[in-house]
Amino acid sequence: MNDKQGFIDQTGKEVIPLKYDEAEDFSEGLAKVKLNDKQGFIDQTGKEVIPLKYDYAEDFSEGFAKVKLNDKQGFIDKTGKEVIPLKYDEVENFWEGLAKVALNDKYGFIDKTGKEVIPLKYDKAEDFGGGFAKVELSFYIDKQGNEYSKEEAVKKGYKERLSIDQILDLL
Repeated sequence: MNDKQGFIDQTGKEVIPLKYDEAEDFSEGLAKVKLNDKQGFIDQTGKEVIPLKYDYAEDFSEGFAKVKLNDKQGFIDKTGKEVIPLKYDEVENFWEGLAKVALNDKYGFIDKTGKEVIPLKYDKAEDFGGGFAKVELSFYIDKQGNEYSKEEAVKKGYKERLSIDQILDLL
């Protein structure tokens, strides 16, 4: 066997040749395929409607597919148009009309037009569910309760203290 994948119909007839290194199930009318470490999408006739040029791709969800190229991520539509530019370090699928994105270790949310509707300022974020998303924002305070980012705190003299477990791990 050549370890290649394709598709057959219900009668067992090969309808899309077994030529891909990987072939995923159809989602929203398209199937993700991989050949020579590049990923793209085919339609049910086997036509490559989105070229196999991406380093990584996910199935379509809410009309968009997450793609990655040269360590940057964004979204394409079913025509292959990059509707959300590949500029983020991380993107997640759309849930309730918003997608979690990250850039320079800060998280926020974009809408389907690419507009950052919730600023990229959170240290951690989860997807929306029931209209809410759990987020975390870490900051440092001084003895008067003034808030600082880690960078600001370090500039003002903050020094991280090691816990007993961290010290023991160093020994």
